[in-house]
Amino acid sequence: MTVLTRIELQTKTLISSKTKALSGWTSRIGLYFLYLCRFRKRFFNI
Repeated sequence: MTVLTRIELQTKTLISSKTKALSGWTSRIGLYFLYLCRFRKRFFNI
C-alpha cells in the first residue's frame, strides 16, 4: 500500500463516519420537529 492510497482510505472512512453522524442528528431533529408539530396541534385543538 502506498501513502496516497492509505490517505484516501482514511479520508473515506472519516467522511463515512461524519455522514453517518450527520444523518443521525438530522433524523433526531426531524423527530423532534414532528413531536413539536403534534403537540402544537393538540394544544390548538383544545
